[in-house]
Amino acid sequence: MRIVVCAGKGVGATRLSAFDAALWDAGIGDYNLIHLSSVIPAGCIVEEGKHLPRRDEVGWKLYCVLSTSYRASAAEGGWAGLGWASTYHKGGILIEEVGETRDEVADKIEKAYRDMLHRRGDIGDLHASIVQAPAPVPHSCAAVAALFAAVPWSRE
Repeated sequence: MRIVVCAGKGVGATRLSAFDAALWDAGIGDYNLIHLSSVIPAGCIVEEGKHLPRRDEVGWKLYCVLSTSYRASAAEGGWAGLGWASTYHKGGILIEEVGETRDEVADKIEKAYRDMLHRRGDIGDLHASIVQAPAPVPHSCAAVAALFAAVPWSRE
């Protein structure tokens, strides 16, 4: 299975509309997001990339791990990050963190990785995608998501 890590940014009149704009920017605005915990199954390859939504998937369930950060003033940093480490045969972990600076988010991801590595053994090298919410107008949002699978609703 291929897991795509994508990021988006957005602004809006409300926190919700800024979140929606960030999801649209990431290419996942037309899905119902199903939040997963942070375990990558064995047999997966994780890649950064752009998600290209399909028109026939509007309203589908999208299984994902999501990190979001908001800004309501220019003084707030609004950084969101998603770290990951995995091996094809063993699987791995995803790490969602937010903070006021890029360095703060990177440091939190690194610390969590070291703790999780200690418990799990070798799970591969650490990678991360970190994005800042734009200047708020009056709200903004940054989102990073790891996309597992989009599936239709059952017709039962």
